Amino acid sequence: MAKAKKTPINPEEKIRATDIKKPADAVAAIPVDNTLSINLAIGTLTLLATTILLIILNKIILSVYTPDINIILEKIVPLSVCSPNSFFPEPVERMQYQLSLLCMPLFVFASYKILSKLRPFFTGQPTLAFVTNIGGIFTFFIYISVLLKQSLLFVQDQTMGYFYANNTISVLNPLVALGIYAVIMYLFFLHKGNENIKIKNIIGNVVCYGLAFIVILDVVLYNVFHLPYQEWGRYMETNMLFYPITQVHAGKALLVNTSGQYGLYPWVLSPIFKIIGLDIFRFGMVMALLNGAAFLLIFLGIKRIIKQDILSIMVFMAFAWWMYWESRLPFETTARYYYQFYPIRIIFPALCFYLIVVYQTCTPGFKKIILPLLAFSASLGVLWNLDAGLVTYGAATIALISSAYNPAAIKDFLKKSLIYVVWMGGAMLLVLAIFMLSTKSNSGSWPDFAQFVYFQGFYYVSGYFMLPMSAIHFWNLPVLVYIITCIYCVYQLKQTLKTDTPVIVFLFVLGTGIFSYFQGRSYDMNVEMVIYPAVILLGIFCNKLMPDIHIKRFKVQFNERMVLFLIVFLFFIDTAFSMLYTTPEIHSFAKNNATNNDEVKDMLLKTKLDFVNSNLHKGDTVLILAKDYESYYYGSGEYVSPFSLPNSTEWYFKSDIKTILDYIKTTKHLIVIDRTHPQTSDTITKILAQYTSIYKSLPDKSVLILKPGKSEISGKLAEDAKTMYYCNNDDFSNSRPPVRLQLPDTFTVEFYATLDTGRLKKDNLMFTNAVDPKRPAGMFMLQNGDDLTNYMFTYGNGVAWQQGVMCKLSCSTVNHFIIKVQRNIITIYNNDKLVGQSNTNSSISNSEGKFFVNNAYSGVVEELKVSR
Repeated sequence: MAKAKKTPINPEEKIRATDIKKPADAVAAIPVDNTLSINLAIGTLTLLATTILLIILNKIILSVYTPDINIILEKIVPLSVCSPNSFFPEPVERMQYQLSLLCMPLFVFASYKILSKLRPFFTGQPTLAFVTNIGGIFTFFIYISVLLKQSLLFVQDQTMGYFYANNTISVLNPLVALGIYAVIMYLFFLHKGNENIKIKNIIGNVVCYGLAFIVILDVVLYNVFHLPYQEWGRYMETNMLFYPITQVHAGKALLVNTSGQYGLYPWVLSPIFKIIGLDIFRFGMVMALLNGAAFLLIFLGIKRIIKQDILSIMVFMAFAWWMYWESRLPFETTARYYYQFYPIRIIFPALCFYLIVVYQTCTPGFKKIILPLLAFSASLGVLWNLDAGLVTYGAATIALISSAYNPAAIKDFLKKSLIYVVWMGGAMLLVLAIFMLSTKSNSGSWPDFAQFVYFQGFYYVSGYFMLPMSAIHFWNLPVLVYIITCIYCVYQLKQTLKTDTPVIVFLFVLGTGIFSYFQGRSYDMNVEMVIYPAVILLGIFCNKLMPDIHIKRFKVQFNERMVLFLIVFLFFIDTAFSMLYTTPEIHSFAKNNATNNDEVKDMLLKTKLDFVNSNLHKGDTVLILAKDYESYYYGSGEYVSPFSLPNSTEWYFKSDIKTILDYIKTTKHLIVIDRTHPQTSDTITKILAQYTSIYKSLPDKSVLILKPGKSEISGKLAEDAKTMYYCNNDDFSNSRPPVRLQLPDTFTVEFYATLDTGRLKKDNLMFTNAVDPKRPAGMFMLQNGDDLTNYMFTYGNGVAWQQGVMCKLSCSTVNHFIIKVQRNIITIYNNDKLVGQSNTNSSISNSEGKFFVNNAYSGVVEELKVSR
């Protein structure tokens, strides 16, 4: 009699204690012990009870806690230069979040403790446990359908379905997408059933690492920063991050004579820039590589903890999709970097996640190396960025303590916990000591740590540009994952400690902690920045729920475990395939971003930087006024700011402006102004005009270097008895205060002006005293036609705008215009050459509006005179 052929056994695939063993020729799906069904039922009821308790808690806070918002505003508004409408204090919402975070583990523990007493009842009624689980799943689907139909708060005409708008289930025909997902699922289980075949393991690893490499490469390429091509929001946000790096690189010390809103990361990065040098490109490359490193660490951590190559890459691609790419599609004209989060708020959480995973899966000997490395990394992360760093430090500490948990040996547990606390506390003291001593050594002063928490306290209490949370919102889903995670952790209290439990604890604490970022400024898309711990947790749970399905014996018994697995697994298939489907578009955009080249824009930036650098010495102390742009000048010459204020984007306080004004009045140093990025404070402009004069400038006056003291510079146009209005090139606002002109039938407008090729735009206004285009009175000079250098001068006769004269302005030379209006005849000369003449058959009708030169004109008006 022939022997039966034995099915090879994968040594990594162990049968669970709850599984019932079957011979090799048994049905494919192994029945699940009632224990799992009962545990799920108790967990479902615990989830329901915890949710109800949290709702009750928040309702009580809402009704009982009624602080006076005006008291907060009365303290903040008088100190700030910002509009009172910029502040939205959220003391009630903040209290709700903090107490919910504190009480959630207590609610879970109490609910689970009470509901666990139902275990004998469910044991006698196994069908009731099954019904409870199916009812919970059904309720979840109903809630999802309700949630996705809700309107987004800050994205008009969109529902919560916006979060899935770029997924292939929405982009493709849904039936086609589901067919693709079914094939992927089939291939996954086909691969899983043959994991023990070496060649398939090799192929799986190659695919896994290959896809991860492409994703990480695109993140790096996408984050290469090219200043000349950036829109306002990009260079403004990057300016805030780059500025403190330039000051530390120039020799100043954080928390002594310079500050930064986002932490002490410039101190950590300083050695790197000392080696490679600092400029805009190198800064962008470091940010790009740090982003790539963060994504790589997340991938390696996921792969090591899940141990399933295909599932690991699916989870990682879902992480990349939700964390980064989903909200960046369709792409805008330029990349959206937002370095404040990527990498500043993610690099150390990613590093500590990976180290926690390694610590839990490595040999005891290797743990002795990883533990101090983890403690030091978590401590350094606190200084790097307080917001994410403090949460990561707490998560790492709690995870280490949980790794020592042993209910059978409490004394041993307490001893190991104390060791971990000493390691973490000692590492923090060491990092603080290194920072303090290096600061004292470089600056001669000890750091003032009050500055370290100043911005966080100001923003969080004042509610600066904060937004409220909606009760039913997409954020409910990650919070649901965190509550389920908390229930699992409570369940583990009486179980044998599993290797991945401390990792789950770390992700739970990290996820609930960084959620404060969304709670503060609850812009709809910000939820994606704090969702990544929930995505990784779902991947770990998906791996735990994975049923033993063998494709070749396609006989499957469905149960709650399989239904839950399919829900989570389909989520990963959808998001991973969406990531894969969009990768060609992402890669094309990322590559173009990294290799972008525009000689004209590059030359314009180079001209400005070279002009400043040629008139200053490296390391000079200089005030640079270039709203949202000054860090790029500071970095180009290692220039030192004369005071310890943050960059101009963050000048929030009246005391900041007073410091600047006092400096302008008393300084002996030069001042640089970029007029293409003008300051919003008229007071600064007026004080500059009173206390300084132009020392040197670019031909188009886009960048000025000012020197202390007024100089008697004679203009090309002289004021006389017939002059009705005059402004000259020593007026830094580009025009004097608007005045009302009563123009006669015959008058002359004479001016010198240049055009800036980098700022040409349609319908650009040069000057006017007209009030409303629909009221044809007064005069104006406005860009007209497809040629952006063409401007038209005309006026209104009270009934209609007249046929004016078209004028072409030169971008390479100064334009000297003389516009003569003689009753009904308009005659215009440029540089002594006749431009054109027009007979309007009517005289000008005076406007009630004031005459002014537009500050947003695409160039510079050096002098302008209106005469009778």
